[in-house]
Amino acid sequence: MNQSLITITSGGDPRSQKQSLSPMPKLSEGTATIASYGVIRVSGEDAIGFLHNQLTHDFTGLGDRQARFSSFCNAKGRIQASFIGIKTSPAEVLLVCSTDLIAQTVKRLSMFVLRSKVKLTDASSQFSLMGVIGKESQLALSSALCSALSSQTTPDHFGQSPWVHWNCASEAGSCHWISLYPSLGQERFLCICESPVAQDSITSVAESEWFFSEIMSGVCLVGLPTYESFVPQMINYESVGGVHFQKGCYPGQEVVARSQFRGTIKRRGFLVSCEAPLHDGQELFLHSVGEQPCGQIVRAVAHQGTYYGFASLVVSATEPPALIHTCAQEPLSLVHVMPPPYSLREDI
Repeated sequence: MNQSLITITSGGDPRSQKQSLSPMPKLSEGTATIASYGVIRVSGEDAIGFLHNQLTHDFTGLGDRQARFSSFCNAKGRIQASFIGIKTSPAEVLLVCSTDLIAQTVKRLSMFVLRSKVKLTDASSQFSLMGVIGKESQLALSSALCSALSSQTTPDHFGQSPWVHWNCASEAGSCHWISLYPSLGQERFLCICESPVAQDSITSVAESEWFFSEIMSGVCLVGLPTYESFVPQMINYESVGGVHFQKGCYPGQEVVARSQFRGTIKRRGFLVSCEAPLHDGQELFLHSVGEQPCGQIVRAVAHQGTYYGFASLVVSATEPPALIHTCAQEPLSLVHVMPPPYSLREDI
C-alpha cells in the first residue's frame, strides 16, 4: 500500500474540492481484548463434514496447523455470518464470529444438522479473545500465557502467512494462535485462550485500535448491520482465502460460483476514509447519481480524528472523476477510496 493517502474535505460543492496528500496513519502495537467477537463450538463426530457442507471453505482438508476463513450464506449467496475457524480435535471446531450474529447463526446452522452427530453451542463465555498487533506483542503475550513455551516451536512462517494455526499449552489450558493478514506493515494475530489474560504483563490497546487494524488489512468479519448484504466476492473474500471453488455444494454455492465464472462481480471491497462519521452498514452515494447508493460500509472506526472503513463499492464508482459521499443530500461529506492492500484474485 502507498505510504500516503488523499484526504478530501467535507462540505460544499464536491466538484470544487481539492485533494491533499497526508501521511499514512500510524498503527499502535499491543494487545486488545475483543468483546465484539465470540466463539461457536461445533462438536461431534460429524462436525468436520457438517461444516464442509455448510460453509464456503473446505473443512475436510483442514489441518491442525491451519485456520479457515469462511462464510455461511443464504440460498442467494448472501453472507449471513463469516468466521475464522480452527480444528481443536478430530471432533471439534471453534468458529470466531461477530458476537451480534452468534445466537441466530447457531439457530440457523442447527436447522441443517438433521441426523448428523453434531452439536453447535455459543462457547463465548469459555474463552478470552485477544487481538495482537506486532510480532513483539505476540511474543510478549505468548510468554505470559504459555508456561511451556520454551519446549514448543511455532509453525514455519508463523506471522508471515495468514491462516496459520498454532496451539500452545499452559497449566490453565490451551491458547490457540492464528496469524492474520498484516495491517500497515504490522503482523497481526488472533488468540483464543481458555484462561484469563494477566493484563499487567502486556501492552494493551483499545478494541477500536484492533478494528482499525482489521479495516486497514482489508479483511473484515461481517456483523449484524450487514447481515445478508454481500456475496463473498463483494468484499474480496475469494481473494483472501475465504472461498474454495473446488469443494462440493453449500448454501448459495451456485450463485457464488456463477459470479466468479461469469465475471459478473460489479462490487469489490475498498478501504475508505472520511472526516465525517462512518458506521457499520452505512450506505454510500455517488454524487452524479443522487439517491441511488453505490456501496455500503462493512466496518468503520474513528482513528486519530479521521473515520476509516472497509466498504463494498461499485467498481465504476471508484474511478475518476466519480466522487463518493456519505449521504444523498447537502451537506456532502466526501469519501476517499483506497485499493485493498492485496491483489484481487483473477483465477479460480
